[in-house]
Amino acid sequence: MAIRALKMTLVLAAAALLAPRAEAQATGAEETAAARALFRDGNRMLRQERWAEAADRFERALQLRQSPQIVYNLTTALIEIGQLVRATELLRSLENDESTPNRVQRAAVERREAIEPRIGELTVRVTGDRDGVGLELDGEPLAWAMVDVAVPADPGEHRVIALRDGETLADEAVRVPESDRAEVTLQLPVVPPTPTETANAAEPEPEPMPPPPERKSRWWIGLIVGVAAVGVAVGLGVGLTRERDAEPIQGTGGVLEIGSGS
Repeated sequence: MAIRALKMTLVLAAAALLAPRAEAQATGAEETAAARALFRDGNRMLRQERWAEAADRFERALQLRQSPQIVYNLTTALIEIGQLVRATELLRSLENDESTPNRVQRAAVERREAIEPRIGELTVRVTGDRDGVGLELDGEPLAWAMVDVAVPADPGEHRVIALRDGETLADEAVRVPESDRAEVTLQLPVVPPTPTETANAAEPEPEPMPPPPERKSRWWIGLIVGVAAVGVAVGLGVGLTRERDAEPIQGTGGVLEIGSGS
């Protein structure tokens, strides 16, 4: 009984381990079958020249299964609806993938070389305050690294938008000729000042204080005063001398004048 119970336990454990794998295989088989059906549906739409619908079917098929044949047929539809840039990149991926069959690789090279010269170039320029601004090209984000340079673009009409906080700041349409260049410029408005900046601007700026008066050097004043004092002293001295010269000297024998003879 113990041996039988052990065998039953091992069987149940193996079944538990194999169940997820079997479920994954079943899911994989279902996805493969769905991808095959979408691929056939896409080919039928190609024959009917329903290019956009064919591209949709091939896109869905690729989400379920990666296949060089699906990628190649997707490029057929993309070329017809004017998406030459993406078709070229997909074809290039087939060329560089070693798992791609030789026949598909050769066909990818021939197709890419045929459509690549038809691709145009678009230069987007932006003037104004770029702070917080996002760009879109045909509804898809446009990186700032692609601004002010000529980048590959599908021939036809394009729309470039600049947005800040969900608000459209600039919206321009441009047409790119086949095998030619085009340029478009978005002019961004000036960012309005904040309430704080407005309040600060309204306050009058304080008038600058006048510079303190220069302190004139006083050494020359002292010099003038000193010279004047010396002059006064000299004048007083001369005056006193003259007064002494004219003063009579009293003596016992009468009055004598200094300097007179006896």
